[in-house]
Amino acid sequence: MDFVTPHPRNHATSPLGIKYPISGTRGNGNLRRGLRGFLLGIMVIIPGVIAIGAETANPLPDAPLKPGSVTPEGRFEKPSVIPLADLPQQAMSPEHLRFTVDLDKLLQPHDMVWDRGLPSSWHDGAAIGNGDIGALIYGPPENLQIVLGKSDTWDCRNDKFDPDHFPGKDYASYRQTYFDKDWQTHERMVTEAAVARRQKTLGLPHLTNCGVLQLRLDGGLRTGAVKMRVQLKDGVAVLQYRDRTVRILTSREYDVLLVDVDRGAPDRHIPDPIVANIYGARTPLEELPWQFWRAALEGNDNAECRSDGRYYFATQRFRAGGHYTVGVTFTSFDEQQSAALPGQIVGRLSGIEDQRFQVYLTIVSSHDTDDTEAECKRRLDRAVQEGADKILAQHQGWWHNYWMRGLASVADKSVEKQYYMGLYYMGAVLQPGRQSPGLQGGLCGENFPSWCGDFHTNWNHQVIYWGLPVNNRLDLMEPFFNHYCRIAGVAEQTAREYYRMQGIRFPHAGSLGGTELTRIDCSMLGTDPCASAWIGQLFWKYYDYSRDERFLREVAYPILRDVALFHSDFVIRDTKTGKWTIAPIVHFESQRPSPSKYFLDFWGTNSSYAQALFRMGFQNAIRAARILGVDETYQRLWEDRIENLAPVPVSEQGYWDIWEAPKTPSCLQYMLTMVYPSELVSLYHGPVEWRDQTLRTFEHYGTGPTFPGAMPLALIRLGQVDEAFRLSRWSEKTVNGLSDARCECMTTMSHALPDMMVLGLDGKIHLFAGLPADQPARFLSLRAPGGFLLSGEKRGTEPDYVLVQPTAAEKLKLRNPWEGPVEITDLETGRVVHELAGPDIEVDLKRGGTYQIAKKGFKGADLLKVDFAGFDTGQ
Repeated sequence: MDFVTPHPRNHATSPLGIKYPISGTRGNGNLRRGLRGFLLGIMVIIPGVIAIGAETANPLPDAPLKPGSVTPEGRFEKPSVIPLADLPQQAMSPEHLRFTVDLDKLLQPHDMVWDRGLPSSWHDGAAIGNGDIGALIYGPPENLQIVLGKSDTWDCRNDKFDPDHFPGKDYASYRQTYFDKDWQTHERMVTEAAVARRQKTLGLPHLTNCGVLQLRLDGGLRTGAVKMRVQLKDGVAVLQYRDRTVRILTSREYDVLLVDVDRGAPDRHIPDPIVANIYGARTPLEELPWQFWRAALEGNDNAECRSDGRYYFATQRFRAGGHYTVGVTFTSFDEQQSAALPGQIVGRLSGIEDQRFQVYLTIVSSHDTDDTEAECKRRLDRAVQEGADKILAQHQGWWHNYWMRGLASVADKSVEKQYYMGLYYMGAVLQPGRQSPGLQGGLCGENFPSWCGDFHTNWNHQVIYWGLPVNNRLDLMEPFFNHYCRIAGVAEQTAREYYRMQGIRFPHAGSLGGTELTRIDCSMLGTDPCASAWIGQLFWKYYDYSRDERFLREVAYPILRDVALFHSDFVIRDTKTGKWTIAPIVHFESQRPSPSKYFLDFWGTNSSYAQALFRMGFQNAIRAARILGVDETYQRLWEDRIENLAPVPVSEQGYWDIWEAPKTPSCLQYMLTMVYPSELVSLYHGPVEWRDQTLRTFEHYGTGPTFPGAMPLALIRLGQVDEAFRLSRWSEKTVNGLSDARCECMTTMSHALPDMMVLGLDGKIHLFAGLPADQPARFLSLRAPGGFLLSGEKRGTEPDYVLVQPTAAEKLKLRNPWEGPVEITDLETGRVVHELAGPDIEVDLKRGGTYQIAKKGFKGADLLKVDFAGFDTGQ
């Protein structure tokens, strides 16, 4: 295969007089670099502020954030890219529904339960969190241990762009080893990069835990029959000892972790017949030995610990800049003894009131404020003043509102469990205005977690957010946008200085500040271009489900445009076929399996994975530009890339292959990236040829091991509903704690079930299309593309009704799930406003109104009003 040189000579000129390349590139034009450097110097834009190549001069608005990464002081700009007050929070009223929702009855069967003592390791601990502070509860009953975490407590050593950390003097020289099949030069470049990284660094930037709080409860608590339950309904971990109840929660409103030890009656969710016999014969908890410790963090000094007599503080300072402070205080005791040592505090409380006492703890990082100790004290003072009961009531109220934002229910409770566990974890690890969690977020128990606790961008980071749009929790996507807008400057610098290309290249495995963290022995993965399209997809999704044009203009489009520009430069023209080629490329993840194998064995051309993501990136940029009416020349550039991109690799048997010349096998989920997340083809849309190839691919590879939740999402779109439903069940082998993959694996479980009921695809809404025909189901306040909220039921083999509430002025496009005509009733007036027939329904609905859509002649009042979670015969 012959390629146009990666050093192009041909350029087009925009009306602004700035040259841009029209083939796979290195150079971008000195004038453009000079202008960008000037604008970056005055810190008023994110990358690509000028709409180069538009038919008329059409500059984009200033970006809401300054580019850049974490400063040497460990601070970064944290204004929201979306004003927090503008985040969507709508939910449908239950007024017209034919069901009621009892959250306790719905969620209690899905609680996380340990009925034979506490887990012995933090890996399997009970997870609670407020979207910023997280905790994992474990330990032998007499030594209750709580490992603490916070999403922004990163040791940011070497967290800055350094081209020497990449192989070769630039990407062009590195990729040339692939074209030349020059294994020796490739190995030399990789080795030199590894040496350079070792010489310049003392380690990699990484997330770290915040220490462990231990409470020795054996002084007066009978520990022989300890049980623990994490109540999904209110995010509270309840530990039932024989003679006391301990409740632990992390409050959003007060930013504290509360441990409430109560002599009151046992929690009703954890019945213990022994309690009744000993209830009146309790041993008072006269004293409480406790300890906080922060294990020594390599390359840093021990945590500084001190006490002022009422409060205890432990501050971990990072030599690379930044710090955090853990603050602790107690209530209801007469005397205390304590010793503050390097890295730990040891204490003993005595004279504790027999009935009840509390422990309050908070964590403040230098990303929150400079004076972390003062902020700790302020939070603790406020929490103690308000008291445990008020904090618990407010906490329960937040979770009640969270659940009522959107729900789905089916008769198969093992599918429900996957769904509700995913929703619970999303509520525990995400909070608008706070740092987006990486692989572990605030649920980290290690000094140096696996993969640095980083932001993987080939499923891992995105899946935390995938289920939010359809579940009507768009507000929780804000941390994702804030993170990537903040590191966009580093991504632009990477594209410009190493790749010598336009736009932005987000890291495959990123740090808090945007540095590429992929190990050098996986250098082809660490230079892979596909992450950027993955990131851009969620920016487009937010707009698609909210129809917030201001967000599209000011936040999403600058990212989508610069991603597409980078991909436009990355592809190379094949002189024999005239097609744009993506090379070299890895297929999802590849690394050298042994020293005898060279990296080049795992590089290929035009992988189906990269094909899907590049096409998706170009498509989303074109859509956004058309809506905004900008960058017509760029639109033609991206259209050319799509139209003339090399075909997706297909085997002789007609199924999708990995590369044009297959080398290694892969599992099905990666072969179906065209289906999900790219959504370029499905049972309902896309070229017929692609549909046939997709089904052959499914038949050839089978389901096999997949990333949790990913396979059902693809199978739903392929119409393989029975298999998708089977794969969505909670496995008996699944444990409550999922070790290093906690954030990503648990949150992705929330997506499949609502997609089965409300699938937005190719501009149309498909109702119950992903469910087996005999599976009854209900949903409340799910969201669809176009800005629609929907609630509905299916008690038999076809939908009974669906209620629709437009949150934006849009045309509703609905695939008719009934045979025959349908009626649309305005529920405010009770009048039928439309009667439509045919396979597709298209109708304009008034923003803010509520409409019932059902088969002609349907009367909602004829349906018995039932419980949301109940699917008894006859309902």
